[in-house]
Amino acid sequence: MSARIIAISAPPGGGKSTIAAALADRLGATLVEYDAYDTLTERSPEDIATWLSAGGEYREVDVTELVADLETLRNGGVIRDRRTGEEVSAGALIILETPFGRAHPAMATMIETALFLDTPPDVALARKVREFVAGNLADPGPGGHNRFLGWLDRYLRNYEAVTRPAIAIQRQRVLPLADLVITVADAEPEAIVEQAVAFLVRRAAKKPKP
Repeated sequence: MSARIIAISAPPGGGKSTIAAALADRLGATLVEYDAYDTLTERSPEDIATWLSAGGEYREVDVTELVADLETLRNGGVIRDRRTGEEVSAGALIILETPFGRAHPAMATMIETALFLDTPPDVALARKVREFVAGNLADPGPGGHNRFLGWLDRYLRNYEAVTRPAIAIQRQRVLPLADLVITVADAEPEAIVEQAVAFLVRRAAKKPKP
């Protein structure tokens, strides 16, 4: 029996990495993160903005290697973690952290259950900025805080041209295809994970036995 894939999506800063990792740990599942395969952000902000203004078709985002690894895991094979280099296999469940959910045609049929973390854009942005600030305070790096402020200014400018329209497209395409939409707001990660687990248990109970 092949492993079941559960996708978790959210806007940037929406908590999908945190919740995906916590859910994988809670369920004893294998975690696969889109960011480890991401090629889209290798393009310039101007190039991405142009792509978004032309409609931002998800099919144009190359996920070939991600899909290949998911197929390998789903069929009982072993892949190599792109960040740690360690070998990874999957049991009954795979948690896939991805911004596209079922909306990317190359992955749509692979995903058994899709969850969407509905995070208000202002909350998501505030979380992202706080994350960046915390990292800078812990280690300012070369150039110190002045260099960071320049980087933060560029990030916020790109937010208007890239992140904001990307979130709008995501809400139009990804959210409607989700089996469960969790309103995040001020909910603690533990509560969100429990809500997801309860839904998955109910969903599994309704499935006909093979």
